[in-house]
Amino acid sequence: MTTSAFELTRVFFIMLAAVDQTASTFRCYHCEDCATVTEYTPTFDGCSSCEKNDSYHHVMKMHVVYRYCRLNHCQSVTRDLGHLKSEVNCCYTELCNMAPLICGSVKLVILLVSTTILVTYFA
Repeated sequence: MTTSAFELTRVFFIMLAAVDQTASTFRCYHCEDCATVTEYTPTFDGCSSCEKNDSYHHVMKMHVVYRYCRLNHCQSVTRDLGHLKSEVNCCYTELCNMAPLICGSVKLVILLVSTTILVTYFA
């Protein structure tokens, strides 16, 4: 019985971690200032800072499309850097991008359901 309770608790924390990961990973990654961007550093508020690496772009001849979320759809800002095309997609989870409170609500629901299961299990 102790092992089962441990497993339920472990699953609960895994679910919370999954929600946190989704909310923090897919935020708006875009940069309007840098002509050559190879990496995006997400910040808590959904913005990003850019890191330039000109030599990488000169070698790879990249054509980069920056996507950012506005009102549940993606708009593209294109910088022509070469022949090939590379995309950075920030709109995988529009709900987390546009409404962090919804992500918080999902987390709260998971917490309530998991607590209810634990209480019912031990009752």
